Amino acid sequence: MQITFLMPDAADGHYYKRVRILIRLGAKARVLAFERKYHKERKYNHPYTSLGKFEHSNYFRRLLPIFRVVPIVRKYLRSSDVTYAFGLDMLLLCWLSGFGLRKKPKIVFEVCDILPIMIGNSLKSRAIRLAERILIQKACVLVVTSKAFLTGYYKKIQGLTQLRYLVIENKLDSEEVVEPVSSPRKLFNTALRIGYFGGIRCQRSLEILKSAVRNGKGRIHVYVRGIPIGDIDLEVYAKENPGIEYGGAYLSPDDLPYLYEKIDIVWVCFTYIGEQVGNWMWARTNRFYEACFYKKPIIARLGTEDGRVVTEKGLGLCLDLSDVNACVEQILAIGPDDLQRWHNNLKKLPQNIYIYIDEHQQLLNILGGPNFVKET
Repeated sequence: MQITFLMPDAADGHYYKRVRILIRLGAKARVLAFERKYHKERKYNHPYTSLGKFEHSNYFRRLLPIFRVVPIVRKYLRSSDVTYAFGLDMLLLCWLSGFGLRKKPKIVFEVCDILPIMIGNSLKSRAIRLAERILIQKACVLVVTSKAFLTGYYKKIQGLTQLRYLVIENKLDSEEVVEPVSSPRKLFNTALRIGYFGGIRCQRSLEILKSAVRNGKGRIHVYVRGIPIGDIDLEVYAKENPGIEYGGAYLSPDDLPYLYEKIDIVWVCFTYIGEQVGNWMWARTNRFYEACFYKKPIIARLGTEDGRVVTEKGLGLCLDLSDVNACVEQILAIGPDDLQRWHNNLKKLPQNIYIYIDEHQQLLNILGGPNFVKET
């Protein structure tokens, strides 16, 4: 089975995890990808064909680059059995490139996030939702990384009650995950060490963590690793706030055991943009699954899917990010007994909560057989 992957970001680790697992199961893969400025430090071993530069967080500025590469993508689609589109913009590119082809490849449409512009009531938002309702019918299967996308967005907002879908969460790949270091640090050794990893874009999270460090007077240490997105300058942030350490970018999964070995609890809160309905309620973070594997308690955002599981399983603390002072008080109240209880509950979790079982084989079975319909 020849699969052509269309990626809006050439250095996104989640996309390549999907590629690698499907290759391992027998698929042949080609990657066509746009590049982003803020991921210039990250490198991945899988070769790809560059489709040029892409704007961040601006759907309409992406239209011109998409139109420009249609002839390139069309050439690849002629010899593809499947086109795998990550995101609505790549689904549009897939449809435009395949328009008029006598033999069209099957289309997989994967949704990892719902952008704010897709939820609003503006003319642009309604136009994008209409486009999605039309284009999604072209897909053989919709892959979502959280089942809450189906109920919270596609059913309630888009009004789509029948979709061909498969849920493949952001779990870890058992073939690639790197085992924890042999001698983990003692929980709450001196100060409570909070880890904040990944794409660092949430000003509210940084504000809360900064306040916790200052009010803790030596009892809180924050370890930040990842890539700053937007106007955030993590080097300045760390320099101006003793007790906050920035260690630069990292490579996943290679560096993960060393990141998690240095902390007591991990920050998995979604970016705060207010309390309106949105992606933060439905999506799942990579850090949740990493924390489960490395047995590190979790600080999640109240009202999220990660927070729901954290509460149900007793894996950590859930914060209401709308109240900075209350968040700081809850962080400062964490004690060794809390960490030990949460750690013990993490050790009891079944692996299928955070490790892939057979989800990708299910996807290949779908692509190799007739289309199917499942109700949301």
